[in-house]
Amino acid sequence: MDRQKKVLEALFAKAKTLSVKKLAETVHTISPMVQTSMDNDDILKLSKVLTIDGAKIESLRFPHTNTKYQSSAATGWLIKYDLDEAADQLHKFVFDDIRPDLKQ
Repeated sequence: MDRQKKVLEALFAKAKTLSVKKLAETVHTISPMVQTSMDNDDILKLSKVLTIDGAKIESLRFPHTNTKYQSSAATGWLIKYDLDEAADQLHKFVFDDIRPDLKQ
């Protein structure tokens, strides 16, 4: 997960340096290699965020870092969590901009 985050952060940093024309060309070039439900026009509309001073990638893992876990010699690391609670937290984060309480 950390490697994917580093790749996305590097792509975001590079994209911030591109002109609108070059960004559109890049999206067109790489889109056949990417699987997403968004079309190129939607991606380019979202690229406006790159012009916001101080724009950054925000990330959060679900279930979040403070989720209680159990381990055993037989199964290795096994994360047990309440799926309904995790789904509720994810929904609130994505649609209502509410971050889960990580101070547990």
